[in-house]
Amino acid sequence: MAPKTKKEAPAPPKAEVKGKALKAKKAVLKGIHSHKKKKKKKIYILMAQDTASTKVAQISSKEHPQEKQA
Repeated sequence: MAPKTKKEAPAPPKAEVKGKALKAKKAVLKGIHSHKKKKKKKIYILMAQDTASTKVAQISSKEHPQEKQA
């Protein structure tokens, strides 16, 4: 007797394949992806620094001479 060969499963029609793909697409949308929230953009405003306070901090070298180290 000759060995029996297995028959390959017939390829499903294109309509079935498209239906399965559509179901998979809908399943993905029902998951996390459909509930995504937009991230709020943070706006950073740089404040102008007070220049008067920086000028007060500067002391001339004549008023406070540095001591020479040995």
